[in-house]
Amino acid sequence: MKKNILIFIALLIMSCDAIAQTIATNESKIIVVVNKAENTIDKLLHYNTFNELSTLEIEKKYPKSNFYLGLLKGKYRITNDEIELGKAATLTIYANKKYYPKDDKLSSKDIKIGKTIQIGNTKTIVVTNKDGEIILTTTQ
Repeated sequence: MKKNILIFIALLIMSCDAIAQTIATNESKIIVVVNKAENTIDKLLHYNTFNELSTLEIEKKYPKSNFYLGLLKGKYRITNDEIELGKAATLTIYANKKYYPKDDKLSSKDIKIGKTIQIGNTKTIVVTNKDGEIILTTTQ
């Protein structure tokens, strides 16, 4: 009987810890992979995953790409290290904060409010574009 109570208390404590982690990960720092030639978003990567790559791995895995800091709020899934946006997700791209290579900013003047942008299999719409900050939301 005492053993069952101890197991129950341990499970209760672990479940509370998992809830706290879910709440803490409501916002995720991400890297937005932008095709240099077409100025389109190719992929979204988790910030920590990207930071684990060496310069050589980055150049080999993502040739002809620029990388910008971003913030993701809402539901998402990670498949093969790439982020797939869920319903009602909000993506903020900091166009003036190029992460790698650090030579220029994302040209955001052609990105108008209301424009639809495809990111992988997900359609997003531009909500805001001001002061180097572009905010997109999923339309699915």
